Order: sequence, then C-alpha cells, then structure tokens
Amino acid sequence: MTCAGRLVSPRELDNNLSVLEDIDEYRLVQISADSYDLHLASRRPDKKKLGESATEILRELYGKEAKVQVIFEDAISPESSGKYRLSRALFPLKIENYLQESHIINKGQS
Repeated sequence: MTCAGRLVSPRELDNNLSVLEDIDEYRLVQISADSYDLHLASRRPDKKKLGESATEILRELYGKEAKVQVIFEDAISPESSGKYRLSRALFPLKIENYLQESHIINKGQS
C-alpha cells in the first residue's frame, strides 16, 4: 500500500524493481503506512549504489515521503509456511476499504 493508501500488487512491485540489475531475491516488508524495509540479496559489489537506486524506485512507487530502509541479505528465507512472499504488511488492512460498495455484505443481510 502506498503512503496515500493505494494498493500495490506484487506484479507492480516486481515490474518496478526489475530494472535493478543482478538482484537475486527481494522481499518488501511494510512496517507502517509510510515505512518500508526492502530485504535484498545480490552479489553486486556496489551495494551503496544499489541501495540508493532501490530507494529511489520505491519512493517513486510508494510516495516521495516513504521511509525506505534497504537491508542486504545473503539469501531471502521463505516464510514459516515454506512459501516465498515478495511483499507483506506488518499491520492489518481493512479490505472493505478497497472494495466497491456492491461487493460488501453487511452483517444482518444474507
């Protein structure tokens, strides 16, 4: 979700980060409405430049006020379920906020 509240699909995120060369794996963790941790696995020697480029890309996608921290990893581990996730939020999202009224079932209706 962007700082303005727009949902971002994993494909949109992946398309934006795909311009970074020699990225082995990544995972984006949204800590709060405007704070993001990007875990990157890459064998590129220029980590500082890579981090700056990744931060710029994420700010263009999520908002210029986005607080982005790039964390370099040797490898990205799967979730405890064994699945790999490209992105996740550490706080609950109310899906009702993103649905059209006609798709929301009110309690008491069947």
